[in-house]
Amino acid sequence: MAKLPLPLPAILCLAALLSTATASTAQEVAEQPEVETIAENLARPCDLALRLGGSRSGPNLMVAEGDTGRVLGLSTEYLGGGLVEIIEPAADHEQWGDARILFRSRNRMLIGQAAADGSTLRVVEFDIDDDALPMSRDQQKLRYDYEPSDGSVQLTGMTRDASVLVLSTGSHQWLLKAKLRSGPPAKLETFVRTQDVTELGTPRIVKFSHKGYLVVVESGSDESATESLLVFYHPVNMAAEPLMKMPIQLTGVVSIAYSTATGNLYVANQSSDAAQAGIYRLDAQLDKATGQQSCEVVRVLALDDPTAIVFDDSGAMFITTAGDEDKSNGKLLRIASGM
Repeated sequence: MAKLPLPLPAILCLAALLSTATASTAQEVAEQPEVETIAENLARPCDLALRLGGSRSGPNLMVAEGDTGRVLGLSTEYLGGGLVEIIEPAADHEQWGDARILFRSRNRMLIGQAAADGSTLRVVEFDIDDDALPMSRDQQKLRYDYEPSDGSVQLTGMTRDASVLVLSTGSHQWLLKAKLRSGPPAKLETFVRTQDVTELGTPRIVKFSHKGYLVVVESGSDESATESLLVFYHPVNMAAEPLMKMPIQLTGVVSIAYSTATGNLYVANQSSDAAQAGIYRLDAQLDKATGQQSCEVVRVLALDDPTAIVFDDSGAMFITTAGDEDKSNGKLLRIASGM
């Protein structure tokens, strides 16, 4: 039967009507986009964040390094200026896992990390001062923490809307949340156990959509898993039953972003199979005769070890790649607007 291609934002309109959907085979674009290398020799970059409202005088794109604990910055308006150090390397970085970073306001940046031994998770805040860079780790303020009552905790994703911070915890199988606030440290609270919702159990990444839906990629916990689920939670009652669960034929999703130019949804997928690794666009497909919806997974860029993606206000996509183990040869890449 004929299928009607839909931009992924249309999924959100249908979410109230559909609770499940079917998987669709991965496709490949006929011509891959031109990729520009912005920076090289990075120490396993693990996340990207854009500064809210840009920056009056400093960098607006932040890059977290996994092997040093430092954060670097770049002006997307002047790419030739190169990366500068925003947060100094962490002396105790080997005691903590990879960082997740985001901005809660123009100057306030949150950095989330789980302890390497899984005993705790913390979110610290820096008040970025462009006239006093780089900033020392001594200037961080603890905002949120979490200690699991059993097992160990990971941090696989972190996102926010206007008032709520949400984190995904990987094999710990919980989504955590807290109200965005200043003041003394607060506890992160468990609110969705993903194993109970989807039976897959492992939330890989989280993202608030432009319309406020909480989007979670969930997958199986073992290496034999063959697919993941794209799960949409209600923007008001996120702890309720998901509005929709949509299978996707990817098992190594590590980052998710909506294009600021087109509204399309993209993911970065890691895989030991080069035929699966890269950047994918997720397209909704609707069978008008049956009302059955599926998600077509389209690889737009073949790429080894992507770790994070983000779009700037112009619609350009920035991508980080991890590079080789124990070598500082990670990269920051850019694809011009149009994705």
